[in-house]
Amino acid sequence: MGVVVLSAALAVLIDALGNVQRLTTGVLAITIAVVVAVLGRDDVTRPHVLLPMIWFGAVGLAQIAVINYQTPWSTNMVLVAILAPVAFATGSFLAGGQVARPKRPPPLGVLDSQRLRVLSLVLLAMGLFGLWLKVGILGSVPILSESIDTLRSAGGIRIPPYVTYLTDCLALAAWARMLRWGLHPGRPRVGDVLVIGIALAGVAASASRNTLLITLVVPLIFVYLAGATRTITPARSLAIATLASVVVLILSGLFFLRTAQHRDSSFESYFYRGVVAQTVVPLRPLLPVQVGLVAPFETLNRVTKRTHLVGSSPDGLYSLPGIPQPVSLWGPRADFYGLTGKLSSPYYFNVATFAGPLYADGGLELVVAAALVLGLMVGAARAWLLLRPTVARLAVMAYLTYFVGFLLYENFAAFYTTSMVWDVLVIAGGLAWCSKAAGASASEEQKGLGAA
Repeated sequence: MGVVVLSAALAVLIDALGNVQRLTTGVLAITIAVVVAVLGRDDVTRPHVLLPMIWFGAVGLAQIAVINYQTPWSTNMVLVAILAPVAFATGSFLAGGQVARPKRPPPLGVLDSQRLRVLSLVLLAMGLFGLWLKVGILGSVPILSESIDTLRSAGGIRIPPYVTYLTDCLALAAWARMLRWGLHPGRPRVGDVLVIGIALAGVAASASRNTLLITLVVPLIFVYLAGATRTITPARSLAIATLASVVVLILSGLFFLRTAQHRDSSFESYFYRGVVAQTVVPLRPLLPVQVGLVAPFETLNRVTKRTHLVGSSPDGLYSLPGIPQPVSLWGPRADFYGLTGKLSSPYYFNVATFAGPLYADGGLELVVAAALVLGLMVGAARAWLLLRPTVARLAVMAYLTYFVGFLLYENFAAFYTTSMVWDVLVIAGGLAWCSKAAGASASEEQKGLGAA
């Protein structure tokens, strides 16, 4: 019944626009996403469930023409939209990615409270130092700037990778402090709230939607993986809905804050006068979500229509732009952002999903092969991590799960991927250091998220 209702609602919305291709694509994609979600509902974080569910759901919703950007899909685009998630899911399933989350929460009591405190303070100091360096390079705090986007790319300035790695420690500091708070759920402490608040404020200071998203979502994935949401009560359902709404509102608010600062540019002028003004106020917070769904797929569509571009860049590969050049094993890199910027003219959308750069380098064959290999790697990693699901392993799995979902909104493999690798190494090493000695008391060993 749910599939029928969703499909019918989408059909009405798209049919009103008179586009048969979008109507058919939207109904089929939403149906596939709902079926996958229902079949995999016991654990939607399994890679072969998560990516198809998010991917096809996004494909379906992206067919609703809220912004004037979509063009008819090419045959190759249709094939990429179908085969990329299928190849990834196949690889993940074959490699053991079907292993479900643990039935019981791992014991938080294996972590030493004082060491978590030290870890969070060290990470907070590193993060604030990184933010100080970033502000020094940019000349101002991005979130306080009158033109955030201009400041973030002023004069072609590029923030060195090590500065970004340092500022990532702000999110990790909040992570560590949340775990410490989880050890004493009945004893909220001013210090915990203060550290978490400063860390999150530091993250927000960079005015990056992607950084805010990973900071807010990864801890929620960790809680889900730990089994804290295995039993859904009305109170928990309300809490989940509230948290999801808060995340959407925060990210939507940042989108409007940044775009409103340059309303005269091509997209923003059209967006505010032709889209926002005609949308009822309660639905306006969802507009950035819709833009985020439409833009990557349509940009990928435009890449697939330029078959003469496939493998033709004399400057190197379009894929793997996030790997620092000094350590890259794949030689020079071509500017995929420059390519997509031209293809999306007169607007500027530079993300074409993880499949975009791969298609530009080797066409449909490379997309399918890379998706299959990536699925095998992610599936094998999940099988190993959940073989003995400790707190540290679930933390790593939370980041890996986020990476799978983020494939929709990242050119493979952009800088955010390498940044997540740094995050994983730091949090895994930090939690290993915080683990108690073998002589920890049995009572503490039994403390867990369930008690929280």
